[in-house]
This record gives sequence, structure tokens and C-alpha cells, in this order.
Amino acid sequence: MRRIKTTLISCAAVLLIHGCTNTPNTNTKQTHPLAQATTHQELYRSAQEYFELWGESFSPSDLNKSYTLFKQALKKQPDNIQYQKAFYLVLFATSILENQHDEAALEKQFNAIHPAIRPSIAAPAKSTFIKAKALNKPQEELLPILERAIQQQPYDPYPWLELSQIYAKQNHFWLAAAAAKQAQSLDLESGAPSYQLGLQLNNIADARLCANNTKALSQQAIKHISRASSKEPNNADYLYAQAYIYQVLDLMPLALMQVKKAIANKETQWNLRLHIQILLNLKKYKEAKELSRRLIKQFENNDGYLFLALGHAGLEEWGDSYDAYKNYTLHVKPSLYHSFILNWLHNIDNNKKDLPKLNSDTATNKWEHFIYDYVFAEKVNEEDNLLYLAENQCEKTLGHFFTAYRAWIKNSDKDDAVKHHLQQTKSLRILRYPEYYWAQSLLDGLN
Repeated sequence: MRRIKTTLISCAAVLLIHGCTNTPNTNTKQTHPLAQATTHQELYRSAQEYFELWGESFSPSDLNKSYTLFKQALKKQPDNIQYQKAFYLVLFATSILENQHDEAALEKQFNAIHPAIRPSIAAPAKSTFIKAKALNKPQEELLPILERAIQQQPYDPYPWLELSQIYAKQNHFWLAAAAAKQAQSLDLESGAPSYQLGLQLNNIADARLCANNTKALSQQAIKHISRASSKEPNNADYLYAQAYIYQVLDLMPLALMQVKKAIANKETQWNLRLHIQILLNLKKYKEAKELSRRLIKQFENNDGYLFLALGHAGLEEWGDSYDAYKNYTLHVKPSLYHSFILNWLHNIDNNKKDLPKLNSDTATNKWEHFIYDYVFAEKVNEEDNLLYLAENQCEKTLGHFFTAYRAWIKNSDKDDAVKHHLQQTKSLRILRYPEYYWAQSLLDGLN
């Protein structure tokens, strides 16, 4: 309960601290402002003082006194729009903090505010949302509250931004992007809406990973995230997102620069992991190996073994590469792909060309069965060719990679075919697939 109360108080403070102090108070603070206030100006100033005290102490008593004084000032001057706004905002905070939340009463006061200033005032349903979110209510309950808040006050970027985040959690990325775009149009000062918009455009691109038309989405995403980063240059989340998308766009020097800034701000396993991937793209295998060991030791992230294996392979350290990749496979779900790559590394290290001892049960889906049958076939017909069977960029990536594997196993004198298919694997740039990185390391290690 203490955590929830703290969250509610913090939310209310953020919402109110500017709204109620927009008129400078140059008077010396009174010792007993409530007792001395009589005119509407004195009531208003005293209310401000108690509100400022509440901002420091978060004492319910100070907030209640501020509420009482603002209410009295408004009663004396009901048409004063400054008093209307101040009273509503304190009522808004009180509504969040009280056990008996009454959105209807808040909405009544909201509707009584002069239309000229109503677009700058938080919607009554916003208080309901803040309270519900702090209580960890499910998305199904939060969504209609946000929709109601937007109906009441469409000019506030906050509910649009929250709506975007909920849509994103539900994997409705286009809706999330549309809501973020609306938030961005209403808030040109902060970086959050632009970051959220860029993030959702990137999510759309990731969801369409296997299609061949995502570059434009990634370019739009980096534009908005860079805009966010320009407003908050030290925000590690913004810097990480920039580095990630620069890598997708094959702008590796920029990606490296931004990920280093993110790590300088705060090192996490995620930005360290991205740093290693960028180094592998740049063929900086020695540095990648050092950071891979740190990823394992400091964060216990088993992807470090995969990256370590890739670094060793790029430096022709085949035995070490095999050992590191073997460690990696012990921590993940077994797959046909792992077995073939382990076999390839073992063969290179031992100067052999043997197929692994596997049965067809190792393949768990149709595409894996295609690969298994292709690799083990004595003779390959055109209809069994992986590139003939591939239906999208992801399947083509795997098709080229395992065509290179078969060519290496079956045809020791056809190195050109191996290199060609590894280069094609890399050129498709499906960065989410380890085969992309293996293609690069094998190309360097086999040369």
C-alpha cells in the first residue's frame, strides 16, 4: 500500500505543481495563512502556500487546507478562471488520493470551468486512470478509462501516450503508432511521444522482418527517435533505440557511437549485448570476445557464449569457437540448426567433412524437415533446393546458409559456392537470425 500511495502522490504532484503556481507569489509566507485570510486574493495566496507545503511534505492536511481555501476563493469570485483552474486541479489531486474516488463529481467541476481554459486542464478520467494504473489494474480495465479521458479532453498528450503503450503491449503496433503520433502532435517539447512513435514504427518493421520492404519504416523510426534524443540527449533508452535501428540500417559507426553513449549512461545486459553485435558487424572480433565474457560473468546472459563462439570463429580459433558454442547450446532449447553449426565447427577444427549423426526427429517443423532432407540427400532435385522452397527473406537466409553448409560438406573443391551462399546469407540482413552473424564469421575465418 505504501508503494501505491507514493505513486499516487507523485503523479498528483507532477500534474499540479505547474498548474497551481503559474502566478508568482512574492509575499512572505504567513505563519497561519488559513486563520488570517479574508479577501479572495488572500484566500488564493494562502491556498497556494499550503499547496506548496504539500508539494514538499505530501501531508494530506496541507492538501486539504489548500482545497478549502481555493474553494472559498472561488466562492467569492466564481467567474475567475484562475481560481476555477486552481480549485479543479487541487480537487483532481484530492480525488486521486481519497479512498472514495468520485470521477462524476470531478467531471461536474470540469464542465463548470470556462471553455477558454478547459483545453489546458486534465480530464476527470485521467485521475481514474492514474489511480487504476498505480493499483496495477489489467489492460482491459485501463483501456476504456483512457478512451473516456480522450473524449473528455482530446488535447492532453498523456492519455494518447498511455493508449499507445497499451496497444503496443497487445501487439497492435499500427494503432500504437497512430496514438503516439497524436501524442507527438500535442507535445512538441518532451521526447517521450517521439520515442514512442519511433519505437512502434520499429516494432512494425520487426514484425515484418521476413518481408523485403522494411527499410522505409526503419528510416522513419530513426527520424522520430533521433528527435526524442535531441530533446533528452542522456536518455539511455533513446540512445539504445538509436543504436539498434542504426544497426538495422547498416550504419554501424553511428550505431557504435550511440550504444557507447548508452553504456556510459548506464550499462545493462541489453545495451552490452547490442554493443557486441555491432562489434561483430564491424569485424572487431577481439573486442567482441572481451565484452562477451563480461556479458556472461556480469549479467549471466548465455548469449555471451554465442557471441564468444562467433568471435573465435572470425579469428580462425575453431576449437575455442566449438567449445563456446557447445556451452551456448547447453543453455538453450536444442535445435537442428545448433547441431549443424556445431558439426561444421567440429569438422573445420578437425579437418573433416562428416555429417552429424542425426535422425529426422530432430526437425520440428516443415522448414526444418526441408533443411534436414536437403543436407542429408545423396542427390538434390530442383524441387528440393532450399532456395526454390523459400517463400520469404527469413527462409532465404536459412536456405543460403545451409546450402553453403552442404556445399562445404559435399564439395571440398567448390569453395566459391560456399562463399557465395554465405555472402548471400549476410546480404539479406536478417539480423535477428544467428545465421547472419555466422555467415560473417565463417567468411572471415575460412579465408
